[in-house]
Amino acid sequence: MVAATTSVLFGWLPNPWEQAPEAKVTVEAADVRELEVEHVEKSLATGEQTAKYPLTTPAVAVTLKNGGDLAAVITEARITFKEIRRLDPCAAVGGDLVVTGTYTYRVPSDVTAGAKETVPVRFEVKPRRGDTLAITFGTEKPISNSSPVWLYRVTLELKESDAEVFTPVTGEFSFASNSDRLGAFGEWTCRDSIVNDFMAGRKAGDGSVTPALRELYAKTRARSGE
Repeated sequence: MVAATTSVLFGWLPNPWEQAPEAKVTVEAADVRELEVEHVEKSLATGEQTAKYPLTTPAVAVTLKNGGDLAAVITEARITFKEIRRLDPCAAVGGDLVVTGTYTYRVPSDVTAGAKETVPVRFEVKPRRGDTLAITFGTEKPISNSSPVWLYRVTLELKESDAEVFTPVTGEFSFASNSDRLGAFGEWTCRDSIVNDFMAGRKAGDGSVTPALRELYAKTRARSGE
């Protein structure tokens, strides 16, 4: 008589008490900075490129932390425009130099308050690591010496590759397009009220406002004696 035998397979069996590996992304901090973005200078007469150089451009920088065991990939950023103001030169400004370039996001010239714009991105946050994603904001139209400066207040949301909804970045972010030109606008008293109204309630050194816009605000307040 042959005794019955039992076969036992040794190997990994899932533990019902353990969760599957996943990415766990959180927003650690966010602020508004001014970054140098390469711009191309072109001749108005011929359209030919004459030079390349960096130009200061506002950006919302978001520091992310991935506490999970899998890499996380951010695929979209959604921008909501809360407020928009336009600063025009108070007098005619000469010159025929045009500056244009490539930005992560170019703000449409006809954008209105309440508009939502989506920007495709490809940003990976490695497991158990942190990293910072910056969305730069440039104007859609080429910049000339008579171009207006736009003031924007926006909110930002980010979306992961496998997520169904966007994750909001806490806070509102205020900045001005064409940061390099704000110094000239600081000399025009006719723009004091617009800048002061836009900055109402903001504290000095507030990280949600770009340095150039804070500086312009300080100039207008000093001139008005506030």
